[in-house]
Amino acid sequence: MKTITLSKGTEFTYGQNAQENSELTRKADKNHIWMHVSNTASAHGILHTDNLYNSDINEAADVIKRHSKAKDWRCTTAIVCVKVKYVKVKNNNGSIEIIFSPRSNADGSKNGQRARTVLIK
Repeated sequence: MKTITLSKGTEFTYGQNAQENSELTRKADKNHIWMHVSNTASAHGILHTDNLYNSDINEAADVIKRHSKAKDWRCTTAIVCVKVKYVKVKNNNGSIEIIFSPRSNADGSKNGQRARTVLIK
């Protein structure tokens, strides 16, 4: 695993293989933001904030893209961003499932929003 400090000061940790991805996701703060390239193999990342609109989220999304099969894609790539509490690790090979309970603002999410997609070129 590697932890870096992004330009606006937020810490970001990402796994460098399937085992690290699973361990990172299991040990992360449940309110922090989990990140992954949509529909392809990539590193799992944890943005150490509970804010889906954190100013460092685009920079973190770019790191995830660079550590994925999408790194050489010239098209826009979708990065899924969701609080860790909505991610279920299935096994140690990095397989995950995103789960959502009924919408509610009880957790302080913006209009009940549980996830966000960031687009990176």
